[in-house]
Amino acid sequence: MKKIGLIIGSVFVLLLILIVTLPFFINVDKYRPQIVEAANKEINGTLEMGKLSLSLWGQIRIAVAGLNLKDSGGKELVSVKDAYFHVPFSSIFSGSPSLTFYMKQPLVNVIKNRAGKMNLLSVMKEAPKTSASVSPVGTATAGRAASSPSVATGEPAPVAPARQVAPAPSAVSTAGLPAIATQAHLGIELDHATLNYTDLGTGLKSEVKDLNLRIKDLSLTRPTELELWADLDTKMGKAFMLKGPARLTAKGKPDFKNGVFDSVTLTASLDLDGLDISVPDTFSKKAGIPTHASLTVVATDKSAKIESVDIRFHNLEVKGSGTAGFGDAIPTFNISLKSNQMEFAPWVELVPMLKEFELGGKAQLELSANGTATQPNYKGSLGFSGLTAKAPMLKSQPKFDGMIHFITDQLDQISIKMKAPGNVRP
Repeated sequence: MKKIGLIIGSVFVLLLILIVTLPFFINVDKYRPQIVEAANKEINGTLEMGKLSLSLWGQIRIAVAGLNLKDSGGKELVSVKDAYFHVPFSSIFSGSPSLTFYMKQPLVNVIKNRAGKMNLLSVMKEAPKTSASVSPVGTATAGRAASSPSVATGEPAPVAPARQVAPAPSAVSTAGLPAIATQAHLGIELDHATLNYTDLGTGLKSEVKDLNLRIKDLSLTRPTELELWADLDTKMGKAFMLKGPARLTAKGKPDFKNGVFDSVTLTASLDLDGLDISVPDTFSKKAGIPTHASLTVVATDKSAKIESVDIRFHNLEVKGSGTAGFGDAIPTFNISLKSNQMEFAPWVELVPMLKEFELGGKAQLELSANGTATQPNYKGSLGFSGLTAKAPMLKSQPKFDGMIHFITDQLDQISIKMKAPGNVRP
C-alpha cells in the first residue's frame, strides 16, 4: 500500500509540474496567423486577434488578448478585450470533448442597411452553388438525333435520355465519423455584452446593456440549449422605452436514423412578464402584466410542423398550429390561430386613452392563412358580444353583438345587432 501511495503521489507531482511548466514551452501564439487567415477566407470582413496564451489549470484554456471583427464596409461588428477558449479535462476523458468560447463585456454593433439587410447576418460567406451539367458532346449529339430523321423509316430518331448526375446529399450524416467527433460539442458565452442597433432606413438607434448569451452543447447528436437574457434599461427611438428583465430560452433536439439526420424538435419560450414597456401618453405595460410566448416545432430538411404556439399578453390568449414546406423553390405555409374571449375593460390599464370610453364586452378572433410569402391567402372572423362604449351624446350605453368575416383582401360578411335604450338629439 505504501508503494502504491508513493506511485500515485509521484504521478500527481509529475502532472502538477507538467501543468505549471508546459505553457512556458508551448507557444500557441505561433498559430494565430494561420487562424486569422483561415477565418478571413470564410467571412465578408476582417478578423483581428491579439496574442494567444495557454493555461492548463483544471482545463485547456487559450486566452485571447483582444478580438476585433469588422464587416465588409470596415465598420466594427464585434470587439472584446477579454476572451478565451477552454476545454475541461473531464470532457476529454469522458470521450465527449467540450469546447467553449467565452467573451466578457463584448461590444456588438448591429447595422441594418437601407435594403433591410443586417451586417451580423451577412458576415459569413455563402457556400458556392454547384449545378449538374451534361457533357457538351452529349448535348450536341442529342440535338442532332432529335432533329435528324431516321434513314430507315424517315421518322425522327428517338432522343437519348440525358445523362443524370446525382445531386450531392444535403442530409447531415454521422456515418463514418469517429465517435469522438459525433460526441464533441461546442459552446458560446457572452457575459454582460453591450449591443448597439442602428437602422439606416428609419434612423432608429437603440442600446442594450447587460446582455448575456449562452449556447450549450452545440453538436451533431445531443440537444442544444440557448439562453438569451438581459436586464433592460433602454430606449428604442425617441419614445419606446423598455425597463426590466427579459429572457429567451430555446432547445433543439436532433433525431438521427441509421446515422442520417431525420428531424429536429425545437422548443422556445419568451418571458417578458417583468418588463416595463411604455410609449408616453399612448401605451404602458407595467411589470407583472403577463407577457410571454412559447413555441414547439418539429422540422426536417423539407418541412416543418408547428405543433403549438401559445401567446399570452395581458388577458389575451392566442393558440395556434400549422405546417410549412420548403422543399420546393417557393416555400409554402398553412397556419391557424384562435384567441380566447378577451374582455375589453382591463385594457384601460394599458391604453390610458380608453378610459373615457368605458369599454365593455368581449371579443374573439379566429384566423387561418396559407399559400406562399408572395401569394398569401387568409380568412378569419372577429366576433364580439356585449360591446359597450360611453359617448357624450347618449343617455345610456348601447350594446353591440356581431360577427365580421373576412377573406383575402376583402370583408366577406358583417352582422351587427345593437340595443340602444335611448339617445339625445343635438
